[in-house]
Amino acid sequence: MNAATRLHNVIETMTRAKVLVVGDVMLDMYEHCVVKRISPEAPVPIATVVSDSSFLGGAGNVANNARALGAMVSVVGVIGDDQEGAHIRNLFAANGITHRGLVIESGRMSTLKKRIVSGTQQLMRIDRENTNTITSATYNALRAVLDHEIAWCDVIVVSDYCKGCVTEDIIHFIKEKAGKYNKKIFVDSKDAYLRKYTDVYLIKPNKEEAENIAGERFEFGYANLEGIGKRLSQTFGSNVVITLGADGIALFEEGRFLHRKTRAQQVFDVSGAGDTVLSVMAVAVAAGTDLECAVELSNHAAGYVVSRLGTIVCDQKTLHECVNQALHE
Repeated sequence: MNAATRLHNVIETMTRAKVLVVGDVMLDMYEHCVVKRISPEAPVPIATVVSDSSFLGGAGNVANNARALGAMVSVVGVIGDDQEGAHIRNLFAANGITHRGLVIESGRMSTLKKRIVSGTQQLMRIDRENTNTITSATYNALRAVLDHEIAWCDVIVVSDYCKGCVTEDIIHFIKEKAGKYNKKIFVDSKDAYLRKYTDVYLIKPNKEEAENIAGERFEFGYANLEGIGKRLSQTFGSNVVITLGADGIALFEEGRFLHRKTRAQQVFDVSGAGDTVLSVMAVAVAAGTDLECAVELSNHAAGYVVSRLGTIVCDQKTLHECVNQALHE
């Protein structure tokens, strides 16, 4: 069996995967505008809205990507009792994602990221969020749903944007239950140090996060990439995948090093690419493949999403097409 055939076979088996996504659920909104003149009130462009769109963001984007690949997906997170929270629930339902694990915290606002866009240019992003740590009542509610969902899933994906949902106590509980049920944990976190994530199956920092954690910048041509990655892997006792934006993706697994260049011909928007990589890897491993193959597939998917503007998912059909396209490059 050649490499491409193997990748296609793995994509077909993704429908058997059961994935639990835990973390900071967000609503991504885009105001698509035209700009023709500068405001007479201040030296800023006048952006006239011509259309708008909304997508699941953060942990919601991870869940949406996993579902688009055919996996059965359940999400656990915290939202507010507000219009944005209701919109988030509706988007999960519309995409066939189980959302009984969404806990509504009274007085908390749902996280909203609104982007003002003209053509392919993002003019501004407006954030509406509450980053306070969840209440004890919310913590207890999350524990109750996590106990059930961890028993159900094949793999657990933690998407931590440091909005207050993924506390140390929550991670301790997840790791304890994952150990009991023998479930792998995949982590993508904006936490500056990642101390609470030791001894999970995989940690996925991006380039800047990896540099900050390692306390060392990547050299020209990534001459020190292998050294940094192996050090992170040893420090956390986990496999490590570093996403490098336009420079591809790197895997560090049990002392083994693999660096793949990006599949994208042009990079327009890297927002959400990390979510895509995380979800493809988790779904592929949940379907029974090895981590190297999962990383190969995630690199194909990331090349697709960064070449397009906005919060984009790479579904099963598109991933097949990406693999086929790579054969003719």
